[in-house]
Amino acid sequence: YYKWCKSNNFDSMLEKDIKVRQAKAQAKEDGILVQKQSQLDGHLRVCVVVVKYSDKHFKQAAIKWMIATDQPLRALEHPKFKEMIDVAASATAGV
Repeated sequence: YYKWCKSNNFDSMLEKDIKVRQAKAQAKEDGILVQKQSQLDGHLRVCVVVVKYSDKHFKQAAIKWMIATDQPLRALEHPKFKEMIDVAASATAGV
């Protein structure tokens, strides 16, 4: 009977099957998801991690910047460069 019902797209009319379908329908009306767990994906978001200022990280970044932009060593001693770093260091939530 079950094989025939499945192959003919027919709902079983046995009493226990009717009760199961009614319970599922009632659960859906009550707002309960039957046999399906909800997901958190829609509620989660990616948070950007802001690295706090430290002398170690600054020195590493400054060396990488100097090499990448072909800057002379004295660029790190320029007053405007120091002013820019002081402004960036005083930022509380990142730059």
